[in-house]
Amino acid sequence: MPGQKSPAKIAQLKALHASNAKDQPDKNTVPLIFSESTNTSTSTHSNTRNKATIASLKSELEGKVQEIDGLKKKVSKAAEDAEVQESKISSLSFEKITLLATIDTLKAQNSNLISSVARHRSSCSKSLKELHSLGIDSKREKKALQRKARDKKKKYLKEIEGLQVTLEENSHVISVLEPKNSKLCLEVIKLKEKLSLSSATVSTLGKKILLLCKTIYALEKQVERSKSSLATSCMELKKLLVWDPTEKGIYKASARKLFHNLKRAGCCNHDLLSNCVHQQNLGVLHRTGQFCAALIAAIAAIARYPSVQNYGLLWTAMGCYGLHRFRGI
Repeated sequence: MPGQKSPAKIAQLKALHASNAKDQPDKNTVPLIFSESTNTSTSTHSNTRNKATIASLKSELEGKVQEIDGLKKKVSKAAEDAEVQESKISSLSFEKITLLATIDTLKAQNSNLISSVARHRSSCSKSLKELHSLGIDSKREKKALQRKARDKKKKYLKEIEGLQVTLEENSHVISVLEPKNSKLCLEVIKLKEKLSLSSATVSTLGKKILLLCKTIYALEKQVERSKSSLATSCMELKKLLVWDPTEKGIYKASARKLFHNLKRAGCCNHDLLSNCVHQQNLGVLHRTGQFCAALIAAIAAIARYPSVQNYGLLWTAMGCYGLHRFRGI
């Protein structure tokens, strides 16, 4: 039965294979029947490179996304610091304004007190002059006026002492507040400088994030192009894995010649050759006849993958039918 192998037939195959080992053809003796076969290895390497490129682009894209997340965290932190600094500056500015208003009020009070003391002194001197000018002869009236003048003088002196105490207190408060005010001014200046530095940092980080976003967009487009190229290469590889003996629906001259030669050689058992071809994961497009389809596929496998093992499979199969004379086909 075709496709069944008895022990005697297996021994005959081994003997034929051993006897014909010396006549093994060179890799260059196999004809390049299929023009598509020369591109198979190139397509396979192209697929491998495309997959490696996509993997590297994905890893680079993940790194860029992590870097953008870190930059966003830095930007948010810088914005929070800027808000805290702005609140500090506003509070210090309000405190500075309050202190300046207090200082101005105390200075106005001091000037008022000084003018009041001057008025009291001029009033006292005026009263004494009036007493002397009147020339009062009555001692009683004179004493009464003197007593009244003394009382006024004491009263004015007390007021002057109180005003002087208040003036000293205000001067002390001013002397205490002035260093604090200068310190607050320095703190405000430092905070403004820090705020400007934070604003510059935020601006720089924003530009960096924008640049990274553009880079990520370019990488995504490159990944899409690589995927498209990979799909195209896979389609080309699938086309190359199946041999088409026809061209525009008509069998090629080389295919017809091969069919006739194989038919005249009596190659009618194609099951054995089909098993050989299935190991190569190859196929033949269209029906090519029951006598030669499997053998053509086997020759296609040899043309695409020239190796000692494939040659052994082909020559073992051809030795069963005395096809060694067609090794130059």
